Amino acid sequence: MPRIDVPIVIAQGRSDQVAPGEAAQRFHDSLMAPSKQLVWFDRSAHTPHLEEPGKFRDLLMNVRAS
Repeated sequence: MPRIDVPIVIAQGRSDQVAPGEAAQRFHDSLMAPSKQLVWFDRSAHTPHLEEPGKFRDLLMNVRAS
């Protein structure tokens, strides 16, 4: 999927072995979108919303505010 017509935010755990960070980075870099953001969760694997809930909540609130 080279282009998407909505803003995109990718939340990626550094220790994710299900969806490795390298793949997320390549997807982010190749995607064309009005705006895009790749947010790394350094203390998370595949479920950053459960492993770092405060940081994840802050991210959602920032997205909602923008």
